[in-house]
Amino acid sequence: MATTTQKSGLTFKHKVGYAMGDLGGCMTFALMGAMVTRYYTNVLQVNTAVLATLLLVWNIWDAVNDPMMGALMDKMYAKHHNKNGKFRPWLLRAAPLLAITSIVFWTVPTLFDGYTMLVVLFFCKILYEGCYTMFNIPMGSLLSAMANTDGERAALSSARGFGSMIGNVIPMMILPQLLAKFGDTSKASASAPPSARPSASCSASCTITGQRSAMSRIRPKKKPPMSNLPISFPFSKRTARFLRFASTAYVSAACSM
Repeated sequence: MATTTQKSGLTFKHKVGYAMGDLGGCMTFALMGAMVTRYYTNVLQVNTAVLATLLLVWNIWDAVNDPMMGALMDKMYAKHHNKNGKFRPWLLRAAPLLAITSIVFWTVPTLFDGYTMLVVLFFCKILYEGCYTMFNIPMGSLLSAMANTDGERAALSSARGFGSMIGNVIPMMILPQLLAKFGDTSKASASAPPSARPSASCSASCTITGQRSAMSRIRPKKKPPMSNLPISFPFSKRTARFLRFASTAYVSAACSM
């Protein structure tokens, strides 16, 4: 018996758009991974014991904000049913915020000293991690909304991996040139701020352009009419346990009469 294969609705535009999203996000993340330790110790001259404490708090925050952002996205969409879909509003917010917080992280702490610098550095890193999560969670979840078959999911995963690789390579090509020109031991000539600006600008441009190409694949689902919705009662677990206990007690009392 002849088998028919369903034609994929993905186009080259969709694949490139999805790849550009991760390309832009990884440009700031690659700079963070390659330069951040030297930035802490050589430029800001943070004490190692204090830095260890900050890293512990930041890692805890990084572990918490991922599920928190996912839950927030679900609740916001269930409440408002945005006409632009579940993921696009978050990507539109995250792209410029990611670029801004990346530049702020590499520049603003260098303007302060002592405990003030540590406080500013702490909140700048918290803001950057929050904005990166705001971008990365919907970007990863977008795959399930764009792909309808296993083949489409594999193609989008490959495109995202390719974009991620390019996004990691570009800053690593720019960074050594800036290190050679500016050095990394002086706040006045720190290499991180001039390298952060082009990376952040390219990141915002790539993510916004990419999401526009990728989101053309998605059509927001219409909200079903209220008459077709199943009737449900928002009983809590405690209420359900109370009702089971009350019904059991009522049956027992009726049988004993």
